Amino acid sequence: MFLHAENYKAAIEELINGSKKLDIAVAFWGKGAEELIPDSGKSIRIICNLRSGGTNPHVIKLLMKRDGIEIRNLDVLHAKLVLGTKAAVLGSANFSANGLNFEGDDELNGWQEAGLRVDAPEQLKTMRGWFSTQWAEAVVITTGMLKEAEEAWKLRKAVRPFDLRRGKRFVDMQASALSGRNIVAAVWREKVSDYAKEVFEAKKSSVEDDAFTRSWVFYEDWFDELRPGQIVIDVHVGPRGGVYINGPYELFEETRHVRPDSGEEMSLHYGRKLQSLSGIPASSALAGIKEQVELAPAKLLPLESDARAIPLEDFIDEICSF
Repeated sequence: MFLHAENYKAAIEELINGSKKLDIAVAFWGKGAEELIPDSGKSIRIICNLRSGGTNPHVIKLLMKRDGIEIRNLDVLHAKLVLGTKAAVLGSANFSANGLNFEGDDELNGWQEAGLRVDAPEQLKTMRGWFSTQWAEAVVITTGMLKEAEEAWKLRKAVRPFDLRRGKRFVDMQASALSGRNIVAAVWREKVSDYAKEVFEAKKSSVEDDAFTRSWVFYEDWFDELRPGQIVIDVHVGPRGGVYINGPYELFEETRHVRPDSGEEMSLHYGRKLQSLSGIPASSALAGIKEQVELAPAKLLPLESDARAIPLEDFIDEICSF
């Protein structure tokens, strides 16, 4: 039986609910996948690919706590097989999320999966032999592996490709496509100090490559609100309400200094301009942001505030509410 987007999940659920024992070799597991696996004490063996960054380790932790479920890791696994008592489903679908880390119904909705429901005894026998081989090669999941997987999951999720079905502009994208990314809007008003400019110019001069440093920028006294590795959308709200959008900039270093006039600590974050974000031209991604901020710049940055660092998802949600 051929399976597609409209009947794939139903076929999986029917197979799981109707089987006394289950062997599941599915590489990547995402948010909500544990809801597909009954907490009923059934004998269930699961092989996943935990350490590549495509599996949410929180889901694996939840399943490992259940009676009757044994889970192992196989680093080279990319299969999607659910093997029940009298039938199996073989196809393209991971459990709830795919290897690109798209999570949740909003971001997954519309993805086209395909597969087959198989019940021929000889084919099922071959599948069970294959699973037994993979099970023997897979390893028991340890606490250390789960910790490694948590870091890999965070990194992979932050740089996953954008869902472009609603366009390339951030202001048009769904919240689920923007969440969890290492992108912030740095909204500011005050000009930088002369001393910060001096330190920045000295930093550029030390590189001795004007072409390389020409697109560099710096941010003064953001301290822990910004950090190296982040991507910054620069939003300057002028004293008269003028709005200027620049970037995006990738922060590559932070230095701390002591101001010679006051003895206070100063932080500088250095960034380089990016031409694209996960394949989207920067100009396309940022299009429309200026117009939204101009609707109510005082809401985004009240007069009593000098600066704000806002995660991308929250920033877009806020300005689109103006």
